Amino acid sequence: SNDMIRNYFNPGKIITGNYFLKEDKLILQGFITDGTIDEILISFKSIECSIDNPLECIESLKQLVLGYLITEKDKAQNLQETPPVYKAYKLLLEAKSKSEEPEESLKLLDRAIAIDSTYFEAKVLRVANYYNRGLFREADSLRKLIKPTRTNNKRQQNLLNFYHALIEGNNRRIYSTLLAEYNNTPFDLKSNQSTMTVALEFVNKPEVVSPIFDKIITDKMSLEDCEYCQYRIYTKAKADIELKKYDEVVQLFKGITLTKENTYLFQSILIATYIRSNNIASLKKLEASQSLIVDKGDLDEFYIFSMKEFLLQKNQEAAKEYANKLLDSYNTNPKQNEGIANAFYTIGKYEKSKEVLLKLLKTDPKNMKLISLLAKNYFKIGDLSKSSKSISQLSTLKKPYEYGEIEYEYASYYSISNQDKLALDYLKRSIAKGNRITLSTFQNDPDFIDYFDSKEFKSI
Repeated sequence: SNDMIRNYFNPGKIITGNYFLKEDKLILQGFITDGTIDEILISFKSIECSIDNPLECIESLKQLVLGYLITEKDKAQNLQETPPVYKAYKLLLEAKSKSEEPEESLKLLDRAIAIDSTYFEAKVLRVANYYNRGLFREADSLRKLIKPTRTNNKRQQNLLNFYHALIEGNNRRIYSTLLAEYNNTPFDLKSNQSTMTVALEFVNKPEVVSPIFDKIITDKMSLEDCEYCQYRIYTKAKADIELKKYDEVVQLFKGITLTKENTYLFQSILIATYIRSNNIASLKKLEASQSLIVDKGDLDEFYIFSMKEFLLQKNQEAAKEYANKLLDSYNTNPKQNEGIANAFYTIGKYEKSKEVLLKLLKTDPKNMKLISLLAKNYFKIGDLSKSSKSISQLSTLKKPYEYGEIEYEYASYYSISNQDKLALDYLKRSIAKGNRITLSTFQNDPDFIDYFDSKEFKSI
């Protein structure tokens, strides 16, 4: 019969196998052969069911066959030693498509693992789901439960090492392990975008971001329908800003319109680009257009970020202008937040800033940034006793999976209180514990502006 199939149908693959009885069980053994040379491509694990329900066996084997056929097309992206059950594979795809809804995505991953307990990719994505939501303890517990399906599966072991490094805050190892995964799948959007982010934020290598970005051309893809495309553009632009390639950022955004939906991602990029390149006319034009389309919260963020960027340029007058714009907005809608406290601090109204912070800390007593800013206000006012007492509260907030946030706030406080050696020491400790570079930290933080040209800061 196989000869007839080959002669008349010339198939690429033939699904075949055996079935037999074992006491009251029906056993199905399936495999797929090459249609031309009669070589076995894959042999599936035996399927066992009751002789009273043979269709259960057939359905189970069908799921394995479909899982193989759908994943063997791109073996580079397949993490499995054996193909996943097809229903589990479909749930995984659905979970990936719902990355902006992490809880819904998690439910789908749990269902996939319930169907196929050997599904390695679903298990590591579940770890990523918890990690990305800041649930580090849960992510770590799930990571420890995962074992490679074979001891010599280097790609699976590398991914487990990657998540171990993430949870430990070992930035150098995070980069090396993710780079190894990226080299396996350089044209996968998610892997590509993640590698760009880690290169920039975890190990401060903005120069390697563009070559990674250029690996995939997404010019013809709709940004609205491609979350990873948006994050790739965001990260590429951040790297160009670090490299002072402001014209490239402008060119990158030539065909992109800021909307209510993408403002949270792109607004800060354009503000930093215009202010750092001294293109104030474009900044004002952007401000006018944003005031027409975004809600109050996003417009307040525009003022807060502009204020910070002007401080980086040592333009106190412009920083105060945007601080006052934020405070004018606050007067019409007196809802207090950290931005308002920062605005009062920027214009030198330290008592006002202190009052806002004391109210905010009543409802959020463990907020490290609020505690640090309160200590700075006390220092500026001249109340050194309360300043010292406030900053010492940070030591009570130490916890696992903290990644240098406490050390960073100590460094920020010591920098404005003229304790330079302590500031740089705590900044280095912060990096050692896994802190990362953003558009508002380290070389982008006005609190450290006096250190930017120092050998110690550059080393950090």
